[in-house]
Order: sequence, then C-alpha cells, then structure tokens
Amino acid sequence: MIVEPGPPPDIDMASELPPLSVDTMSQIQLTEFIPHLVCLVTGREQPYFGKNQYKPIWWPDGVAWTTPDEESDNTLALQIQAQELRAVVRSCYKHLGQESLLGGASEPSEITKDEVVESPASQETSLPDTGGNKC
Repeated sequence: MIVEPGPPPDIDMASELPPLSVDTMSQIQLTEFIPHLVCLVTGREQPYFGKNQYKPIWWPDGVAWTTPDEESDNTLALQIQAQELRAVVRSCYKHLGQESLLGGASEPSEITKDEVVESPASQETSLPDTGGNKC
C-alpha cells in the first residue's frame, strides 16, 4: 500500500527553512534536526521513519530511511553517518531550491580512518529554533 507523502510543499514552507552551516553541524545536531526537517517539509506530525511509504522523494538513495541514531562508540561510524545526514539535509534543501540557505556547503567527502581526529559530538554549533516541537 502506497500512502500519499503528505501535502505537497508550498512556497511558504520553503521560507520556514532555517539557514544552516551543515558542514559544521555535529552528528548529534543532525540527528536532532532531521526529524523536524522531515515534518516541516512533508507537513506530517511524525516522520514515520522505517515505513518506506512515507519516505520523501528527496531522501538520498543509499541512506537508510530509519531514525537517525546518535549512539555509537565507533567514531568513524559516527563521522560516516554524519556525512550521510548532511547529504539528507542538502538533498532536501536542493529539492526545494533553497541551497543558498546552506552557507556554501560542499558535497560530502569520503572519510577514512586516517582522517578521524575527534568525535563530531565535540563540535558545538547552534541549531535553529524548532519551536520545541517533538517532530
């Protein structure tokens, strides 16, 4: 059964997207922001991760449609996941024609074990105010 993805995004919704420095957002910040982003763009109250019929058309191929996970002891895995989550944000903004709000974000680069220096959770960046909504 295929379910409609929610109301189509309108022009006013795009104006609600916050400007971001996606390249400096930590993995934890991304895992907190993406559910809000999905709800904002789809118009649903919940993102319904894991249910493919609710997966937005802009969700990148190769990135699992699951709840972003912020718990892992593997720094490399966290950094790779952060790159995937950045790709999700970029894809959404690109789909809506709002790439200029990403502050010159570049395409994600491949991470190797040699490039792992510190946990992305140690980076501090302010998240946009999502109004305290759970979604």
